[in-house]
Amino acid sequence: MCRETRTHGSAVGVWGNTPVVRPEGAPCAYYNKSTLVNFLTYILAQAGRVEQPTPWLERLSPWDHGPLLPLRVILREFAAGLPTGTRRGRASLLLQHLRTTLDEWGLDSFWPHLHQALREGQQPILVLLDGLDEVPAGLRQAVVESVDNFAGSYPQHRYLVTCRPYAYVGQPWRLSGFREVTLAPFSEEQIAHFITVWYDELARRGRFTRGQAAARAERLKAAATRADLRALAERPLLLTVMALLHTFRGQLPDDRVELYRWTVDLLLRRWEGRVGDEQGILETLALPGLKMSDLEAGLYEVAFRAHQGQGEPEGTADIDEADLRRWLAPYLEHDWNKAGEFVNYVRERAGLLVRHKPAAYTFPHRTFQEYLAACHLTGHPDFPAEAARLARHDPDRWRVVYVLAVGYAACTHRLGAALSAVNALCPEPCVHGEDVGDDGWRAAVLAGETLLEIGLVGVRREPVGRAVLKRTQGWLAALLRAGVLYPRERAEAGDVLARLGDPRFRAETWYLPDEPLLGFVEVPEGPFLMGTREGDISTLMERFGGRRERYEREMPQHEITLPAYYIARYPVTVAQFRAFVEHSGHEPADEYSLQGVDNHPVVYVTWYETLEYCRWLTERL
Repeated sequence: MCRETRTHGSAVGVWGNTPVVRPEGAPCAYYNKSTLVNFLTYILAQAGRVEQPTPWLERLSPWDHGPLLPLRVILREFAAGLPTGTRRGRASLLLQHLRTTLDEWGLDSFWPHLHQALREGQQPILVLLDGLDEVPAGLRQAVVESVDNFAGSYPQHRYLVTCRPYAYVGQPWRLSGFREVTLAPFSEEQIAHFITVWYDELARRGRFTRGQAAARAERLKAAATRADLRALAERPLLLTVMALLHTFRGQLPDDRVELYRWTVDLLLRRWEGRVGDEQGILETLALPGLKMSDLEAGLYEVAFRAHQGQGEPEGTADIDEADLRRWLAPYLEHDWNKAGEFVNYVRERAGLLVRHKPAAYTFPHRTFQEYLAACHLTGHPDFPAEAARLARHDPDRWRVVYVLAVGYAACTHRLGAALSAVNALCPEPCVHGEDVGDDGWRAAVLAGETLLEIGLVGVRREPVGRAVLKRTQGWLAALLRAGVLYPRERAEAGDVLARLGDPRFRAETWYLPDEPLLGFVEVPEGPFLMGTREGDISTLMERFGGRRERYEREMPQHEITLPAYYIARYPVTVAQFRAFVEHSGHEPADEYSLQGVDNHPVVYVTWYETLEYCRWLTERL
């Protein structure tokens, strides 16, 4: 959210993980809300220390606010320092936090200058308040009141607050006079821009030749826009990881579970290379025989316990240092001190854990928390039943973990366990007319998503896989016929069913509906009143527009007798039009007409192609 002032026009607003302004050449990590704040702080600080600030400010293009003095405040740190029992916020609390922070940094001599700049307003300040969502819920009202009071006390300055939507929308704590800006994921152009800049920089550093860098950039762009990876590439952190992996390995894996495996391996190797020997023995921690794989298992449990106990439905969990040491100790020979030694190491070398409070840690992104928790879940003695139980009991918390756990089991040579977990989630066929409730329908959708995560080649290889696939297809088809759940959920279920194979259509009859008349309705022979009456033309022109000649062509109104014909009950689908193209050799006028979901209506089809399709299908039928 940003606050506008009468003296400085509109401000850059942030709400979520993507900035309104994209600086040319900025690294991808900039598009994280906290990194955006850090980036703005850095650029404005550099612009303020040189006589010609323009080259620095051009990196924020478009930017017409001049070299504002940046003042960054981490709101979770501000909240952590509030006096015990604080219930109401005020500007003085934020002022005290600023002064205390400067003292801790050894910059206490700067306080009088900052305080004077705030009061007098001769040097415009951009106050960047980062992470309202990371403030404990019980303190958010006090923090919001402090920000409001501070902005009201110093209205001549600019203010920007970042927050994830779930912690603000519909909540009782609301900022006054701030403009809310909801930010979109990366566009395809932004993804391509970052990849180009990434490899250009590697070429500049001599890692690749210009030709090699350009070729690699094109390969990564193609991979990042794959249907299965596009959603990941839209997320800044994951695009950065994808670029790192592509740089080191020259390719990306085909599915997200494998991508997360590679990512975790990459981050663990950063640790291993600093604390281990060539065999992966962690010598620096002085535990004979301890391997990185032991610590990896410990991190799995930390993620699972943190996810299990997290109160918020989004974001990453706060992990108290005492809990972190307690959960890691069993993997470090139950040595509390060695666990503490590793925690101390984490403070300096962030990887899969990041310290973000004086005594609390978190994972760098919820994706990692969910994936690592999934890895731990697969080690449960009765993994299939336990995974299904969690997914049904608390789907908001465990849905993604369940899907990733089953996918992880499948890609680590435990296909039987993976299929058993889906079977446990959706064990019975759908019975027509039975009231299964919304939870039952959603479990069927989740089963379908999970089968796609496993991969249909593997699913169809096993008898239990073929059985659960057919059962899930039946559930999803029944869901769509019943019209249950919210429209968005039905649409998502339909997309999943299309990828699984939609049994409502028959492949051997050009993907027409599996009905006695293949989805057609007979219109019997009979009279039809066609054309326009003279007295209706003015009314039609007024209602629908157009020139008079358009309606005169249909005059006079007359009766004709139509022969019997058939009309489809549903729009022509992508799969049906594709069957026409493949069987007839027709060249589509627009290539996008074949790129939709199979059971969606076909689009980008011309009138002439429509006629050709109808003639072709009439001949076939």
